[in-house]
Amino acid sequence: MAINSITGFQSSINNPQNQNINRTRELQREREERNEELSTGKKVNEAADNPAVMAIATKMVSAYIGLNAQSNNIESEMSRSNVADGALSDSQATLSRMNELALQANNGILTDEDRSYIQMEMDQLGEQLGSISKNTEFNTKAVFDEEGIDFSEDTLGSFSVDVTDPNALSQIRGMSSAVSSMQAEVGADYNANESEVRSNNITAENTMAAVSQMQDTDYAESTSAILKNNLLDQYRLQMQSQMQTQMINQMSIML
Repeated sequence: MAINSITGFQSSINNPQNQNINRTRELQREREERNEELSTGKKVNEAADNPAVMAIATKMVSAYIGLNAQSNNIESEMSRSNVADGALSDSQATLSRMNELALQANNGILTDEDRSYIQMEMDQLGEQLGSISKNTEFNTKAVFDEEGIDFSEDTLGSFSVDVTDPNALSQIRGMSSAVSSMQAEVGADYNANESEVRSNNITAENTMAAVSQMQDTDYAESTSAILKNNLLDQYRLQMQSQMQTQMINQMSIML
């Protein structure tokens, strides 16, 4: 009878011990997870932590990288537009000088020799226009080509003005108007690209904020959970010790 009683007590001791061991493992596992969150700054460090969140976060990070790459490409186009705008501004300055020379050539007091000197500078300016259209490059590629702005050597390289021609001023002003249209086109493209980059940057920032909200550690929550687990662990050990003492005392009495 005593043996059966002892066996029963041993069983009653073992069951709480097994429960305590399982509970200890659970607390230890949770403590390790919380410590990892604090050390990495992320509450989702691998798919096993939260498969759904990890899958969504991975897609969002990929979208973020894509937006940044797209913005980099657009910013390169904006830089190319700046180069084109500078070249067109130089062309306008050249045309302005050509217009001034054409007006001078209309002065009735000038001799033919005087006009020949004016024509010499006019020809040089025409060559300068052709050089701008031909030699303006961005990243070793011609800025003005068949794929970009229609401002090529074909249209400007052959642009020449005869200062004795009554239509000289209208020729120059016509070309100046064409260059102004090109400048407006470049400016419109730049502004559109700038707006797209701004929109991409806002979207990218919001995307990463959402990823952070899903993945980043709530330090207050994790720290509080660790403290709670430590207190529970201490309480569990105290209770276990008390139960074992009580059972040992009861077994002593029965023996």
